[in-house]
Amino acid sequence: MAEIFFSDFDYSFAAHPKTGDITILQNENSVKNSLKNLLLTKFGEVLFNSQLGSGIYYKLFEPMDNITKVTMQREIETTINNFEPRVSLNSIDITEDTNSQGYFITLYYTLINTYNIQQVTVFLERIR
Repeated sequence: MAEIFFSDFDYSFAAHPKTGDITILQNENSVKNSLKNLLLTKFGEVLFNSQLGSGIYYKLFEPMDNITKVTMQREIETTINNFEPRVSLNSIDITEDTNSQGYFITLYYTLINTYNIQQVTVFLERIR
């Protein structure tokens, strides 16, 4: 059995099929979930911590060009460096999807004290 270093509960509140309890995410899945949540959380959404989150949603209504992608990349780097100490960010790939008017954001990172490169992809779209 693998050793558990990080754990968190699944924010979808899905019930475990056998126990009926809330599903627990462990290790890599816990960190992936945390990264997704950081990127998808807007400033001010977390009570008593208005600085937690990311400002990339505010870039979605900007023109889909390289300048917007660079500012989004900087925002993502700052957010992860400030709020997720369990990872070392290697690179960020941002690809625009003009049909859906959104961005595919892929993060490549390593967990602390490991050498395996992990990745997580999030799709950001305009919601009015």
